[in-house]
Amino acid sequence: MSIVLDDLKSLLQTAANEIFTNGVDTLLYPFRHRGRVFQIVGAVLEDGEYIQFTIPCLLDLTDVPDREKVLSRLLDLNRRIKMLKFCYDPSDGEVSVSIEIPLEDGTLTERQAHRCMHVLSSIATQERDNLLTLIRTGVYPGSSDPEFTGSVSRLLGPDAEVDSEFEALLDADMAARGYPTLLDL
Repeated sequence: MSIVLDDLKSLLQTAANEIFTNGVDTLLYPFRHRGRVFQIVGAVLEDGEYIQFTIPCLLDLTDVPDREKVLSRLLDLNRRIKMLKFCYDPSDGEVSVSIEIPLEDGTLTERQAHRCMHVLSSIATQERDNLLTLIRTGVYPGSSDPEFTGSVSRLLGPDAEVDSEFEALLDADMAARGYPTLLDL
């Protein structure tokens, strides 16, 4: 079973927003999440058997002198996070993030569509902040990054030890702030 653009639009349409389409295969959907509005591009591909939701322009790496660390982190995120794909366009420095759903002979439900929007916007928010920190400081915030734990260790002083208990506290703090760990998704 395939999906057409009007079907996708009706799954996402609410009274609170207006969805713009090109009438053929692409729509622009303003998704509200945690006080922010994300402009999500939805595309119906392969004769309706494949759906892609993308947040374009998540980051601009044009003026970032040390892109290698950011690109390495994007590759790691692609490896670790289900269904999500971070993309980098070397021609203009744009980083985008997308979810791609092969429908083949299935269908897309309203619940699935909204789950995709929620996961896409949650991770985009969290990772944009983390990647901006990486760009500014050279350290990716998170207890799994040895540079991060080393930096915390230097801040705490030479006598302090950063151990698994400290890392557990960091993870608990992130969870308490509403940030899911990447392994939870």
